[in-house]
Amino acid sequence: MDGAIRTGTQDVLGGRTAVLLVLLDGPGWGSVLRERMRRRSGGAVDITDGAMALVVARLRAQGLVEHETLLGVPVGFQLTAEGCKVAAGLRAAMLGLAGAA
Repeated sequence: MDGAIRTGTQDVLGGRTAVLLVLLDGPGWGSVLRERMRRRSGGAVDITDGAMALVVARLRAQGLVEHETLLGVPVGFQLTAEGCKVAAGLRAAMLGLAGAA
């Protein structure tokens, strides 16, 4: 499982997609990304710390996410150029699906 995010007992969004989408708002550590998910969903969407760590590790391995650094010190995760393309495509697909509902 890709760190699926749950609301109640139903899967509503894959962790990979959710993390990529919230990273479009800018860089952040896992706790910041989780808070963005909760805030944007009105508290309905969340991801565990463990699932977040797994998803970010996979995204880093895929070259979609990297550490943002300030003066050589990691200060959060950010999308790579390829990650931006993938996230933007996912956002467009999600908006298209939402418009079809």
